[in-house]
Amino acid sequence: MSLPPEQAAASFRLHHPDLVLPPVVVVVPAFNEAGAVGPVVRSVPARLGGLDAATLVVDDGSSDSTLEEARAAGALVCSLPVNCGQGTALRLGYDVAIEHGARYLATLDADGQWSAADLDPMAARVTSGAADIVSGTRRGSGPRDSDDRVLRRSGVVVFAAVIRLLTGARVTDPANGLRVMTSQVAQGVQLDQPQFQSTELLISALCRGFRYEEIHVSHGPRQIGLSKKGRSLGYALRFSRALFGTYLRERGWRRRARP
Repeated sequence: MSLPPEQAAASFRLHHPDLVLPPVVVVVPAFNEAGAVGPVVRSVPARLGGLDAATLVVDDGSSDSTLEEARAAGALVCSLPVNCGQGTALRLGYDVAIEHGARYLATLDADGQWSAADLDPMAARVTSGAADIVSGTRRGSGPRDSDDRVLRRSGVVVFAAVIRLLTGARVTDPANGLRVMTSQVAQGVQLDQPQFQSTELLISALCRGFRYEEIHVSHGPRQIGLSKKGRSLGYALRFSRALFGTYLRERGWRRRARP
């Protein structure tokens, strides 16, 4: 029996047999984001980095109207039959986009906390060949009025410092939801994490010698629903395990990538 991502990719292929995507595809993983995903999809520019762009929503087994809302807003939708985690949804999105012709991949969360307008300057750095992967950084932006946000910002600072220490790269926001990269990056890294894929992707790309940059982006509060990110020490520990586990796996690549 095939795995859920394989089922989803096969179904997408069946419904879009002759699809050729534009050069840039924005992958939006979404789990129960009805009310938020539609405005997010409609906010994505038609061109990014000077090239035509499309939006691919990966519905991660939602039980609400996320799938229908994303389609009504104009996105292509690849739907997982069960909830598999954001990491799995993103990997599926990368694979589907590349299979149908994408040369550049962007990521955008479905909850509306990130601005799709910030993707254009990020994409420009990648499509021009100046960088292989560009991540947004929220350091110094957004409100600071809740304990939860203070704790999250503290975690971002600590984990960014750890990654800088391990890789030597200037990383300030390892869990940012905005990212643009070449298809070669997505195909050239190892991605196994079901949840903490952004950090796994970042560390793997850095250790394997891909050129990395950051661009300041805006970040706001969620307008609809509740955050699906943990607020407990357990969440931080799982994040740490993913971070250090990825580095231990990738450190041999880092030695080979050095000039």
